[in-house]
Amino acid sequence: MQRICRTRSGAACSWFRHRHQGYFTFTVLGALPEPGASDPILQPTPVPAVDETPGTSPVSLEPGATLPVDLLALLRSMMLIGAAAAVGGWVFLSVALPLDGRDLVAPMRWMITGASTLLLIATLAFFATLTITVAGSLTPDAITAIARDTRLGQALVGRVALTLTFIGVMRFSSKWSPPAGIVIGGLILLTFSISGHAAATAQPLVSIAL
Repeated sequence: MQRICRTRSGAACSWFRHRHQGYFTFTVLGALPEPGASDPILQPTPVPAVDETPGTSPVSLEPGATLPVDLLALLRSMMLIGAAAAVGGWVFLSVALPLDGRDLVAPMRWMITGASTLLLIATLAFFATLTITVAGSLTPDAITAIARDTRLGQALVGRVALTLTFIGVMRFSSKWSPPAGIVIGGLILLTFSISGHAAATAQPLVSIAL
């Protein structure tokens, strides 16, 4: 997750969600002729892992650093499972629970509490892993930079705040809890869309809504 290129106007490019290295050859509006004996053959050229151009963001991958894909995938799966179980369980409890299903209220609340806790812990662990990988440490400055300068960091911070609010609404139940919990749960799910591929399309509002 770094900025390693500049536009023709000199403005820094936006954040990449995936790390890219190396070049590949391509053509526009036509095909290259077959290389002759005297034609040079283009070879891939390595790209530096860190952009050292003055004025770029200080948050970048250290040389040779790689994202712990397996760990991040596991934590992301835990976040998705926790969010789906917590929000889906709350919607079921608030809207679809049958009148003779009072015996399910207590088990459902325990399930929602456990799923919310899983979501909270997985989100904090994901943020910590991401910060250590990108910034090289888990210092206050690094945490602030990731939370302030990256869309994913902003979404993770929002997810933590919304999950804590969701737990509070659920624990201190009142007549306003069902609709409030559904709205907060929808916002929790929205944090996944605004930090994913849906937000990187030409029409992000349409793809995020879908």
